[in-house]
Order: sequence, then structure tokens, then C-alpha cells
Amino acid sequence: MIGCKRFRIELWRCASGAFHVSVMPIEFLGREKFKAWIRLCKRHFMSLASRQPWRFENAFSNYDDAVFFAKSLARQLGEAVFFDRAKGLLMLVAPKGEG
Repeated sequence: MIGCKRFRIELWRCASGAFHVSVMPIEFLGREKFKAWIRLCKRHFMSLASRQPWRFENAFSNYDDAVFFAKSLARQLGEAVFFDRAKGLLMLVAPKGEG
């Protein structure tokens, strides 16, 4: 079965019509990997949405941009999937260099 390894990446649509992409760790990362993850999120202009659990998110005006961002983020974090709650699907992502 395909699932998340270290990070949960989700895409959803809010009541105002914007599409949000969020990412949060689902296992203990260690200090250095945690800091690297925070730097990656900040580099992608993601804002901290919560601290318990740690979750960063970014908003987009259209669905295609949100999907592109979620796929790119999943590749950079080494995840094979992200959850698309807007359509209720688990989306597969090709690894780096294959897509």
C-alpha cells in the first residue's frame, strides 16, 4: 500500500474558494531535518498555520496551481503521495527526475 512516509501533504478548498496546500510531519524528524523542513517551507512562502501539530500552508486561487505546488513539494520531501481533499483522492507523485 502506498502512503506517507514522513510528511502529510494535503490540498483542500476553503469556503472562500481558495485552494490550500498544507504540510506537516507525521513522525519524529530530528533537529536537523526539522530545521531543513522549516527552511524549505519558508523558501516556498508557506506560513505557519499551527504549532500543535506543526503545520505550514500556502493558498492558491486556482486548482491547477495548487496541484502543481503539492506535487513539487511532495517530490522535494521524498513523498510518493499527497491527499487531495478537494476531490477526495490520494494522488501519486513521480519521484525526482521521473516526471
